[in-house]
Amino acid sequence: TFTNNIGCIIYKGFNKYSDPDYAEAMESIDEEILNQKYSLNFYYSSDDIANNPLLFNKIVNSENIDGLIVISSQLEGIYRQVRERIKSIISIGEPFADGDDVDCVLMDREKAGLEAVRYLATLGHRKIAFMGNTQKGELKVRDQKFLGYKRALEELGIGIDEKLVESFVDGPEEEMIKTGYNAMRKLLDLGNDRPTAVFSGDHIACVGVYKAIREIDLKIPEDISIIASGYDSRIKYLEPALTTVNYSKKDMGSIAVKRLIERIKNPNIEPIKILLQYKVTERKSCKQR
Repeated sequence: TFTNNIGCIIYKGFNKYSDPDYAEAMESIDEEILNQKYSLNFYYSSDDIANNPLLFNKIVNSENIDGLIVISSQLEGIYRQVRERIKSIISIGEPFADGDDVDCVLMDREKAGLEAVRYLATLGHRKIAFMGNTQKGELKVRDQKFLGYKRALEELGIGIDEKLVESFVDGPEEEMIKTGYNAMRKLLDLGNDRPTAVFSGDHIACVGVYKAIREIDLKIPEDISIIASGYDSRIKYLEPALTTVNYSKKDMGSIAVKRLIERIKNPNIEPIKILLQYKVTERKSCKQR
């Protein structure tokens, strides 16, 4: 017998006010669940459930839900028990633990870097900087957006200039703004060697990027073009409006829910990985050279 209920567990420490990006994704998930005549029975962060065994026992079981959506979490501390109790699971944002035995919806982050740099190249830019989650020196990759950046430069026949790569590690909003500011200051200090365009692996960091550029009386996009990965309500008041490369949160929600329901109805289908494509949304922060 089916309950027609679906549960959702999101990454540790999730707060819909500090992460509107995922709050928007949750809305699209909720909407698609209703469209499919199911109900969203619960959504909790993984630590809420892991720290409360009574709650865990009450909600995470096959009498309560038919399937589970897991967002950017490896279900630390409760992974084994969840897998034993719930057979139909889809993971969004990262492959699930052992990798190949659970459906997942992933963002094609390499494509984000590729599309961003290709777009800047069509505007005539050749001195393109990258700021994101990578390690300078060995140019060690932590973020696949950097792989896309690198690949696009190779396509254009441009070598990587280490001076144009600035590293940051993802963190809370205030930290990202400060990080973006510091990374941009370093790029601006290159003087005549500074980039004509910057691809930021994080959109929130651009609040700091804009500040650094304005402080030395340069203009966006007249002096420097900026494109970033991601978009949400926290940056909609940036002036000029930020050009971004992004995937559709709406698509993400509906694809994940439809696939999960397909699995609930046919538990033996082979697990698949679905890659969400990034597309450039032109606004006002990039200009023809």
